[in-house]
Amino acid sequence: MAVSATNTEPSRLVETPLRWDVPDKGIGYRCEIRIRQEADGFVSYVPSLKGVVSQGDDTQSAVKNITEALQGVISTYLNEGMEIPWEKPEAPKKDEVCFWIVVKGG
Repeated sequence: MAVSATNTEPSRLVETPLRWDVPDKGIGYRCEIRIRQEADGFVSYVPSLKGVVSQGDDTQSAVKNITEALQGVISTYLNEGMEIPWEKPEAPKKDEVCFWIVVKGG
């Protein structure tokens, strides 16, 4: 489940999302997501973690759905004892809106 979501802010190219340990709350990850409008709704994805993609009827549902997808992927990697394969993202395209979200890990 998401810890919180933030409003839009300019994309920053970073090597990996920010990770921190919060006492009594576990590990958290601050990750960039990108959303673009398509003919039948909105597509959302995590540019630093290939394959994490979702969609929604509006931007709010696209953020909610990609947050849930990212939470599931991070939990799977951590539960399996695998390193999360973060990648340096490319610059966003003109038609993409960037958001930062925070998800709980593990």
